[in-house]
Amino acid sequence: MVVGTVRAPDDTPAPHDLPTAPERPDDGEPGPAAPAKPEGSESGAPSTDDIPGRGDANESPSASFPSLSPEQLADLRRTEQRARRIAAEHGVDVEFTGYPIDPRNAEGLAEALEGTARDYPSVFRDMEVVRVKSLDDLRATDPSASSNLMGHSMNDRKGPAPQGLYFNGENFVDKKATDAVAQERTEKGWAVSGSLTAKGTFYHESVTRSARILLTIRRRPGSWPAS
Repeated sequence: MVVGTVRAPDDTPAPHDLPTAPERPDDGEPGPAAPAKPEGSESGAPSTDDIPGRGDANESPSASFPSLSPEQLADLRRTEQRARRIAAEHGVDVEFTGYPIDPRNAEGLAEALEGTARDYPSVFRDMEVVRVKSLDDLRATDPSASSNLMGHSMNDRKGPAPQGLYFNGENFVDKKATDAVAQERTEKGWAVSGSLTAKGTFYHESVTRSARILLTIRRRPGSWPAS
């Protein structure tokens, strides 16, 4: 089951200003189409949140690794280490450098992680990882993921990857572009203000994961009575 999906209507013209990594050189071979997600996926399937109005699940594989300057990479690593220290207190491992993103977007993820740990630490219960991945890597666990995907969560131990939050690094390569798209979607009424920024995406995925777990608990025999 896929939850938390946000899309524009099908007849919305597709914008072409999403932040993406540089294109890989053309090797003359067409990329394989991603298979469609089967109906009735198990509860371990990831929840997803997309930027509305662009792309579909059968796009060609995502672009190659982004390139950061030595200064940017150093900033990214410092932010990652700060987030790791906080998350480690809750048994969660953090990786922002698996797919190098704009360190300013990493800062947004880290600030949201810090705020969550301070105000809602129970969100991290049973969580194992927070990861930034390429779209290709995310498709390994969610074959229907399109280039719109901002992030998804693995919500129980039946999932095909460790429990936690996963973010599509290709939409966080350039903070200016990320924020511009978020603002555009807000102005068009497709998203709540700030919800598609790096910080907003982290908070949204945290809430989505928690809600999904609570719904799962309610369905177990002997758990809370249905209202």
